Amino acid sequence: MLLMNTEFYQSLLNNANIGYALCKAIFNRHVVIDFYFVETNDIYEEYIGKKPNEILSMKASELFIDDSSAFEECLDLMNIKKDTAFFYSKQVDRKYNLKCFQISEDHFIHYFVDGRSFYHFNQEHEDVYHIASIGKWELNSKTGELKWSDGIYDMFEREKTSFFPSYENFYLTVHPDDVEMVKKAFTDSLQKKEIYEVDHRIVLQNGSVKWVSETCRTEYDNEGNPSKSIGIVQDITKRKTIEKLLEDSESRYRVIFEKAAIGICHHSIDGLIYNTNQKFCDMVGYTLDELCTMNYNDLIYHEDIKSGEELVRKLFSGELETVFLEQRYIKKDGSILWVDLRSNLIKDLSRKPRCYITSISDITAKKVSEEKLIESEQILKRAQKIAHVGNWELDISTKRITASDESYSIYGISKEGPYLSLQRVQEIVKFNDRKKMDEALYNLIHFDKPYDIIFTISREIDHEERVIHSIAELEKRGGSPYKVSGILRDITEQKALENELEENIRSKNLLLSNLPGMAYRCLFDREWTMTFVSNGCYELTGYEPYQLIDNYKISYNDMVIPKFREGLRKSWDRAVENKTFSREEYQIKRADGKEIWVWEQGQAIYDSQGKVVALEGFITDITERKEREKEVVYLSYHDSLTGLYNRAFFDAELHRLDTNRQLPIAIIMGDINGLKMTNDIFGHFEGDKLLKTVAKIIIKGCRKEDIIARMGGDEFCVILPKSDYSAAKEISERITAMCNDYTIGEECSIIPSISFGFAVKSDEKQTIDTVMRDAEELMYKRKLLEQKSAHGSVISSIRDTMAEKSNETKEHAERIVQLSKKVGIKLKLDEKQMNELELFATLHDLGKMSIDSQILNKKSKLTEEEWFEIRKHPEIGYRIAKSSINLYPIADFILTHHERYDGTGYPQGLAGEDIPLLSRIMAVVDAYDAMTNDRPYRKAVTKEQAIEELIACSGSQFDKNIVHIFIESI
Repeated sequence: MLLMNTEFYQSLLNNANIGYALCKAIFNRHVVIDFYFVETNDIYEEYIGKKPNEILSMKASELFIDDSSAFEECLDLMNIKKDTAFFYSKQVDRKYNLKCFQISEDHFIHYFVDGRSFYHFNQEHEDVYHIASIGKWELNSKTGELKWSDGIYDMFEREKTSFFPSYENFYLTVHPDDVEMVKKAFTDSLQKKEIYEVDHRIVLQNGSVKWVSETCRTEYDNEGNPSKSIGIVQDITKRKTIEKLLEDSESRYRVIFEKAAIGICHHSIDGLIYNTNQKFCDMVGYTLDELCTMNYNDLIYHEDIKSGEELVRKLFSGELETVFLEQRYIKKDGSILWVDLRSNLIKDLSRKPRCYITSISDITAKKVSEEKLIESEQILKRAQKIAHVGNWELDISTKRITASDESYSIYGISKEGPYLSLQRVQEIVKFNDRKKMDEALYNLIHFDKPYDIIFTISREIDHEERVIHSIAELEKRGGSPYKVSGILRDITEQKALENELEENIRSKNLLLSNLPGMAYRCLFDREWTMTFVSNGCYELTGYEPYQLIDNYKISYNDMVIPKFREGLRKSWDRAVENKTFSREEYQIKRADGKEIWVWEQGQAIYDSQGKVVALEGFITDITERKEREKEVVYLSYHDSLTGLYNRAFFDAELHRLDTNRQLPIAIIMGDINGLKMTNDIFGHFEGDKLLKTVAKIIIKGCRKEDIIARMGGDEFCVILPKSDYSAAKEISERITAMCNDYTIGEECSIIPSISFGFAVKSDEKQTIDTVMRDAEELMYKRKLLEQKSAHGSVISSIRDTMAEKSNETKEHAERIVQLSKKVGIKLKLDEKQMNELELFATLHDLGKMSIDSQILNKKSKLTEEEWFEIRKHPEIGYRIAKSSINLYPIADFILTHHERYDGTGYPQGLAGEDIPLLSRIMAVVDAYDAMTNDRPYRKAVTKEQAIEELIACSGSQFDKNIVHIFIESI
């Protein structure tokens, strides 16, 4: 493919005022129907009035959408219907000559030459034509008069005086081989009434030849007869020379391109592949047509794309002229191709990047060899590290040692260079072993005696003493010793193990006798006839060892619980067949009749023929572990607080029982009312007590076959197999009645309240999940209806608990409520305020629940520290009320009910109407009731005395208006 890959050719094209474009054709049944541009020069872009990014991104049909005639002319040239086209571009108001020639199966080159002079033929442009080597002529068809411009004479190098304007003179200058072609072009144009264009040669007087391009347009009269012909002749010798040079260059390039032993690819800046040689196709496994539909980056292995980005950046910036890189390609069959890549960036005359020329050489075999070598070295290093074995070589003449990394590790020497001196190694050898080591090396070098020694070293890194085993052999060159090669191994642990072996053997019998279990040796028979048992036998089985030997009193098989005997036998059969361990858990009966769980592990002992001669193993008591496992299993299916089944077990049982033979099956869902409020006010300890109490009540209210589960939080579920609607209703009502009859005590200080919902599956077409949802919906509906009752139950429990904490009775709370309501009525409070006032009156001293009873009931004067504790109760009550959605509305009243009207109260020091109205009411009512009733520390006063005290404290402790209304109401 023709590429402007040198500035020389680009310069020729631009100096010749030729627009150049390299195009790739789009065919339909061997006919060119469209094409797109691969490369253009500046003149071409100027002619058609488009920018490079527009030209190279559009098809010709899109580019010439407003100049359909131009597009059609191009197609005619490419389909060899014309040699030359001559057309007008509306885009830039210009006339062009266009030539085209094919350079490959689907690639063409277009040459555009500006032909504007035809449309501006007048005297004032004569100088321009002269400079541009353009001559003009005009023929009057009716009179036969012919006119030539000065440009004709200059081009033909003739004088006006000797070369008159006539067709005879003109044809005398035309090259003999071109005369007929020129005549025919003119004749055809008259017949077809078309503009004719023809390139031909002229012969000058000195015998030299010029190339000219001649174009003629004829005008016709009303009858259609020729009236006038106007033509121009342009010297195109330079262009023809360039075309010849280009054709020669193309030919040479094509040979090099196609015959090269390396792959060559021509692709755009964005990676669009224009062309490749056959070698490139063969290397990657794709055809050229396939490659031209791909992006260059599609060929590159994904991990290698980024590695070339920095080099490409330097290529663009001019830091590099050529990129050299090793890269992996992905071939069509998916295999990896390693290439040695060289890429050049091709730029146009304005130094703008145009495209890339990339060449590749296959280095896959080289890379595979390198990888195998690296892998081999890594395997060797890993093997040495795993085996803790190092290798070394000693150059006898230089006394330098080349050692592997593991050798340095064994010696404990830091690697500071490629070599290790013999002297340095000798220095770390313990003094007592140096002579032995020196003698062994001397005898190897001088007498070729085997080198196989064990010595001790003191490592440089940690000064730890290690035992080393080293073996070496001598290598000779020309009959003389020149190198010693050897290996070394750290055998410190091995030596330690050998030393311990005897100790282990000595302690074996002692160990066996003290193990918490029984070691044994027995025959591989039906009775497991024991030939040896350790002293742990008695503790494990209750039998003395001799009672089991040779089945003296009982065989071990008789001790095994019958249901486990066959499983134990099969485990040993598999172990013997596969020569593996037998591991089994089973139960045995001790001499005292107690059944215990044991764990046995053993293996068979074989003779040289592979026959089993005995079984050896160990048996230990795992009863305690099995009990723990049983407990874990229990906990995994039970709720740890209530002991009921948990949700996981419930879900499994629900779907297990969801069968036709269990129909009808009922589900009851229950939700404890007021649990959150109980937790918030009394604490989670009381809440847990409530949950346990409810669980016990539900168990008493259900049948043995019913499955009861705590689903989490305050929800419970019961599965009633083979139970209909009436059975579910009866059980729900029974549990509700038991809750209503519950008496508060130590087990629970709250009267339990549960909202129930139930549903029944009586038809196999119903889904159990739908039944669950129905029960849950009914439960929530009833919970809404019973909410007020449950709320009252909790409030009642709070009131009872408060009464137990101090000497204040329920009667005190009821009096406070009645007195407060009278004031509220006088003040014309609305219904919401009246409800809040009643609740506030009941629980205004809620915070005293956390105060020590001894302080609350103290008959003597309180100390300063005790008064400090007492003053905390409004804030404590406020926090409790804030945490409960049911008490939230009265939280601020509880906080401020000990504030004084003059601002000297606690805890916030509020004054006047900054104190909430209900709190100001409570201050008066509570003070009056406290004065008119006995307290642990004083006797009650009369009603009149109490009123006098209230009036005396009006405006300071109490709101005057509230005091006035209160006195009126009582």
